Amino acid sequence: MKIKVLVVDMDGAAVSYPNEPFHSSWDALAGVLPTDTKQKWFGIRDYYLEKGDPFYDEWFEKQVSFLRGIKLQEVEKILFPPPYSPGFVNFFKSVNGQYKKGILSSGLELVAERIYKDLSFDFFSANPLEIYKGVFTGRGTNKIALLSKKGELEKISRSHKFDLKEVCFVGDSFNDIPVLECVGLPIAFEPKSEEVASAAKYSISNFKELKNILKNEY
Repeated sequence: MKIKVLVVDMDGAAVSYPNEPFHSSWDALAGVLPTDTKQKWFGIRDYYLEKGDPFYDEWFEKQVSFLRGIKLQEVEKILFPPPYSPGFVNFFKSVNGQYKKGILSSGLELVAERIYKDLSFDFFSANPLEIYKGVFTGRGTNKIALLSKKGELEKISRSHKFDLKEVCFVGDSFNDIPVLECVGLPIAFEPKSEEVASAAKYSISNFKELKNILKNEY
């Protein structure tokens, strides 16, 4: 089946923030926090990462609460411009009009929306944080838990009227595996584990490689 839709995970794939091990917009938020709160942020992350998806709501709420009272402009200084991965911008500019393009992420809607606007994407889905009068309220919506990306992509496919076998998905981490396993063309970008690489048909380190893959495959 012909590929008609390009969907990309955000953190660690579309963008790569300078934090380990996930290079994520989410962990980049810790940069606006006082040192002691920052330590708590990462402690919560590591604790709940072990507990898994059933506890993601609790994890989400605890970390988001740390942002209460933080100004949006302080967060924007850390998040923007997005640190796009090698070849990402040029590749997606080069395929305008050829495919539907989307971002699917458990990361920040703030960043997903910026990518959507920067590169004329067709859709994005990520986790929104509540902002009132330019200040974070400490609340948000856990729209996409770590292992719920497949279900979200299925919803998007129904609303945008495409088949999952028409999708090329690019991901990098363990929570992308369910999506990699259900799409027509699964691609791993700098895969974080052998399991991620095994779930993909190809692994790439620069998005310019994706152009040749699409050309040769379809």
